[in-house]
Amino acid sequence: MASVLPPPVRTVVLDYGETLTFGPRTDPRRPVDPYAAAALHVLHRAGKRLILASNTRPDQDRHAALRRGGVDHLFHEVFLSAELGVAKPHAEFYRRVLAAAGCEPPEVLWVGDSVQKDVIGPSRHGMRPALVGRAELPDGVVVPGEVMLIRHVRDLPALLTGGLPATSAPEGLDALGVRPSARVSGRPVSRG
Repeated sequence: MASVLPPPVRTVVLDYGETLTFGPRTDPRRPVDPYAAAALHVLHRAGKRLILASNTRPDQDRHAALRRGGVDHLFHEVFLSAELGVAKPHAEFYRRVLAAAGCEPPEVLWVGDSVQKDVIGPSRHGMRPALVGRAELPDGVVVPGEVMLIRHVRDLPALLTGGLPATSAPEGLDALGVRPSARVSGRPVSRG
């Protein structure tokens, strides 16, 4: 019996903190990671619809951070919980994002660092999750379906377009000590 391949990813939804950023968690102005920015440019050029979906406080301005990172124009939509009045993992947050995705739930890849908000929540709504920065799911976590595990957002272009990872970033990064992360194959795992 032949296995059925999932549909291609048309829309990529990304969390902000710990997914697109670098620097200490305590820095309220954490910038967009230049390697993540490079990956976003590659995905955008490949025709992927990009959506930002972030839980925020009223004093957090993700629009300004995206503008400083040179990626604000790449996003089709930006969903910020403080502006919406609803946050992940509330079902209404996912419904609003899905309405903007422009495709069916299995064609949406939701990328983030939180098992509860970026894996379990999207999975319950039929989207495909990718967990950033983890080599495996924590013990006891049960998700409906598979989860893609990636080290860094820069690995997405290779996984979604068959190309190389986004390894080039703006000049001067070496002086800042910014280096590409190690790659993970993006292998899907399943628990449940």
